[in-house]
Amino acid sequence: MPRVAVVTDSTADLPIALCHRYGITVVPMSIEHDGQFLDDKPELALTIARSSTSERLRVYHPPPSRFVETYRQLGKAHEAIVSIHLSQRLSGTLHSALEASRAVSGQVAVRVLDSGSVSMGLGFVALRAAQAALAGASLGEVVASAQLAAESVSVFFLLGSTGPLRQRRRIGWAAGLLTDVLGIRPLLTMSEGVVVPVTRAWARPHGISQLYELATEFPRIERLAVIRSPELRETELDALLWSICPPTRRLETTFSAALMSWFGPEAVGMAIDASMGGSEEETDGDVDALATSLDRNRQHG
Repeated sequence: MPRVAVVTDSTADLPIALCHRYGITVVPMSIEHDGQFLDDKPELALTIARSSTSERLRVYHPPPSRFVETYRQLGKAHEAIVSIHLSQRLSGTLHSALEASRAVSGQVAVRVLDSGSVSMGLGFVALRAAQAALAGASLGEVVASAQLAAESVSVFFLLGSTGPLRQRRRIGWAAGLLTDVLGIRPLLTMSEGVVVPVTRAWARPHGISQLYELATEFPRIERLAVIRSPELRETELDALLWSICPPTRRLETTFSAALMSWFGPEAVGMAIDASMGGSEEETDGDVDALATSLDRNRQHG
């Protein structure tokens, strides 16, 4: 059992299997759908994708009480917790986690981190932290691993429309109107914790090609993820990206219901982890190597 537990939120878009494999605890966003408040889980995202109601959703960050419950439960088996979340400039999730960490300060040590990102940009940071925890890292070492990963991760989104983002004030009204009127597909990224435009594509195939071109600009790709709606298939993008990244270093995942409400059901995302380390399919070797590195650093520290 690792000394340090890793927590994130459902906007990380991490596949359930990876969360189980690395012991990552996911606190779900709350989704108001058809008058009901539901946890943001994969089965909900699938239901919403099939019903085409993503733009009518209302998303709420988890209340502090949800984090308090999670931290107290994890504190029974772990010495400390690292809680990593989407950019505080996109959601109040980080503030809820901070409030909860203060509420449990006498019971378990909790460090709350802002990834500055979202989707698998956040997911890769949580994954790197969990790898360090499994390797026996201390609280400070897990935090350092997460912070290093946050500096090495990039995420991009190709949208079908800016409508959902404009409705939720995640992108400028004028820029969104122009792209929608002209039928342009916006290509976005995260910068300083906010969603910003990279470029514009005149059609979806052009946007797919631009995603590929962005990927080829990275001198090193440690991991690559493609994120999409549960009902969307993008074989052209798969073929292009998979040609530059071996199977052991890539994964496919789906947008959470929360992010589908922001980006729309036609969006596709690409996340790249350019940090050093092994792939998610090489867990044992990667964790062993990280443990050796941590021991070496302690001896020289």
